[in-house]
Amino acid sequence: MDYSLTIWTISTYIEARVRSEIKYEEMERKTGFSYRHIREVFKECTGVSLSKYINERRLSNAAFDIANTEKN
Repeated sequence: MDYSLTIWTISTYIEARVRSEIKYEEMERKTGFSYRHIREVFKECTGVSLSKYINERRLSNAAFDIANTEKN
């Protein structure tokens, strides 16, 4: 099965909320899949666990803020 639209939906959802709380119940509603299935599909298609992807995106945003703002 081609999950490219599902991966895009998950990624878009995460990017829009990377600086706030990510609600997994809402992610389930948006994709139509259970959170367990979302995690499995994401890992299978990207090679990266969903939690690692979220953490990496948050770290990237924090690094950007440190490099480009007066925040420390």
